[in-house]
Amino acid sequence: MARRPLLAVFHQSSSVTAILRSVGRSPSARLVTFADGQPPSVDAIYAELAALVRRPALDASSFDLRAIEPYSARVLASTLAGVLDSIAATDVNRVARAV
Repeated sequence: MARRPLLAVFHQSSSVTAILRSVGRSPSARLVTFADGQPPSVDAIYAELAALVRRPALDASSFDLRAIEPYSARVLASTLAGVLDSIAATDVNRVARAV
């Protein structure tokens, strides 16, 4: 995260919604959600944006960056590397058995 206040608009079922709620709350992280078949509320977005402009500071007590660690580039790259290692090992075993 950029250590700046955040305004996000996501579908209520998006995994991002749950992640943002676990990471932060107002005033640092502002989230507007919407449901299927309903566009995001322009009034809700405006209200959150106006509040952000009135108080643009990041409140460290309202943010828990440890909650986002499972989604960090480092962790995701490690997971991907594990999957690729597993695939490579399987391919090596197939080649060894074929020979």
